Order: sequence, then C-alpha cells, then structure tokens
Amino acid sequence: MERAREGTPLNSPAAVQSFLTDHISLMIGGKPHEVFVCAYLDARHKLLACEEMAQGSLTRVAVYPREIVRRAIELNAARLIVAHNHPSGGAEPSASDHNLTRTLRDALALTDVRLLDHFITSANEIRSFAQEGWM
Repeated sequence: MERAREGTPLNSPAAVQSFLTDHISLMIGGKPHEVFVCAYLDARHKLLACEEMAQGSLTRVAVYPREIVRRAIELNAARLIVAHNHPSGGAEPSASDHNLTRTLRDALALTDVRLLDHFITSANEIRSFAQEGWM
C-alpha cells in the first residue's frame, strides 16, 4: 500500500485496474462477507489512503455516505474510487449498488470531491461503473 501512495497516479483505467488487482483484491477478495473499500485520492489522483469502510453479510453491506464524506474531508481528498465484493458470485450490480453510487456521487459533489468509479469484484470478474457508462 505504501508503494501505491508513492507510485503512479490512478489516472487511467489500466492504473486503476492494476491497483484493484494488486491491493483492493487483497483487502476484499476471498472474504465470506461483503466488504466496502474507499480509495481516497488527491487532485492529481495520487493515493492518500485506501480503507475498509464497512463490512456486511453474504449479500449486503450497510454503507454510510456521511462517514465516507467525513473521511474524504479529513484527508483533504479531491477524488474517490470505491469498491466492494460480491462473495456469492457474479459482479453484476444490484439496484441497491446503483442507488448507493448515485447517493455517494451526489453527497461527495457537495464537498467538491468527485467519485471517479465504483468497482464490484467477484471471484472471477471486476466490473467498473465508469467503463459500463453508469457514472
């Protein structure tokens, strides 16, 4: 994680994909319950922190946008990438996943923090809301 903070900015799909594979998958991959992770970035897309913000059950996790916004302000973040896993398989986002993404995007925008992407990981797949055109 320390290398990621000092390394290449997360400013391209390839850089983010590498970060997800190398770091976030280690944090949430293989867990028997859903885990929601936030990667807070500065204005140049350099990693400030990557933290687990919530844990849930096999099929859901309670995420509190207020806590994510509060942490973004504490870190003086300008950008945010979020990710969570689907331990039951499949990376297809649910209606709740889409609603949460919109809520987070709108809440963060009030503090001039831009939500760049929301990734969903499963055992064999990673889906990007941005690449799918859902952002």
